[in-house]
Amino acid sequence: MSATEGIHRFNVGSFACVMLQDGGRTVTQPRTFVNASEDEVVAAAQAYTDATGDPANVTSINILFVDTGEHRVLVDTGNGPENGRLLDLLPAAGIALDSIDTVIITHAHGDHIQATADDDGNPRFPNARYVITDAEWAHWTREPGDVIQARLLTIEDRFEQVPTEGEIVPGITAIPAPGHTPGQIALLIESEGERLLHVADVFHHQVQVAYPEWYLSFDNDPETGTSSRRHLLDLAAREGLLVSTYHVGFPGMGRVQVVGESWRWEPET
Repeated sequence: MSATEGIHRFNVGSFACVMLQDGGRTVTQPRTFVNASEDEVVAAAQAYTDATGDPANVTSINILFVDTGEHRVLVDTGNGPENGRLLDLLPAAGIALDSIDTVIITHAHGDHIQATADDDGNPRFPNARYVITDAEWAHWTREPGDVIQARLLTIEDRFEQVPTEGEIVPGITAIPAPGHTPGQIALLIESEGERLLHVADVFHHQVQVAYPEWYLSFDNDPETGTSSRRHLLDLAAREGLLVSTYHVGFPGMGRVQVVGESWRWEPET
């Protein structure tokens, strides 16, 4: 696997995958968690960096593309052309926008949906079926703000609402991951005995692997989010799954190791 200029190619069995860095930056300190002191977070991040050499003060927006051979699938659409690079990176990686036939929205926070539609209300991926969970759609469209109106409701006829659990295309299955938002999903991607768990925003920072009870101010339901985090971390560790994330430093991939009664993030590039 290699990561060059925001384009990271890898395989899951026969599936050709690309991680695309829509955006990334170095921050002065790790994220602030509601229920942990700044000193606790800084110490946890420093211990992680000392042990792994992987800077814990880097944040990213990592967008997954999967070519199953039958379907060409994009997972989330990032910050849009004014603030993100996805629409330039896709053709640079040899992926035409009109070749994508499925766009999966893991949840509808702004940094996941800004490139779904253009400013004239046209879908950026003209041949794609857009997929979102019914719980997520109901939550965000009940009292839609400007972003939801512009990026989801203008192409409402393109969206298919699906349950939070079940196959979306052959080899890509939704797993419920509520808490950060009510209808967020993770994805299990399987081909020829190999598996990738894409966790979306189940955790935003590596230290949440060791401290899954820590949560952010914009988590909709922190208690449920912690339960989702624990469930998926346990699954990843128990099954030895390769894990991809939306916000850990590019390419945002690693494995989860059991450490005592908790876990540790081991980056993989």
